[in-house]
Amino acid sequence: MRTRLLPTIGVLLAAGVLSTAQPASAALARPSGKPPRGLPCADNGSGAKACLQAKGDRMWVKDDAIDGASAVGVWQEYTGDAGWSKGYCRNKLGFGHWGACRLHFIEGSYVKWWAAEYDAQTNSWTDWSADQSATS
Repeated sequence: MRTRLLPTIGVLLAAGVLSTAQPASAALARPSGKPPRGLPCADNGSGAKACLQAKGDRMWVKDDAIDGASAVGVWQEYTGDAGWSKGYCRNKLGFGHWGACRLHFIEGSYVKWWAAEYDAQTNSWTDWSADQSATS
């Protein structure tokens, strides 16, 4: 029995089934006002803007295009030996509206984020901005 179990575990590890990676955290933005002045923002130049308050665990996302896609702020947090946790804040509020999401970063962790667009009809992510980074 032991000789069959070890190859099975090896196959599961290779396939990523037993991986310890963090699942993606998804949040829908709630209506909000503009983010506080001076926050760093990622802007994809074609309809999505994402601003992060790393110390305070909050992300603001604005949809600046009338195109049917949602503006999304996508983030990754380096969690040390555990690797990276990741997630996104999706603004489905429509053109011209700011939305905000509460996030939960580990104090002092390294966070990077992007602005992108998400089309739910085609399940596609497009028009990624350059990345931004901060320490929480």
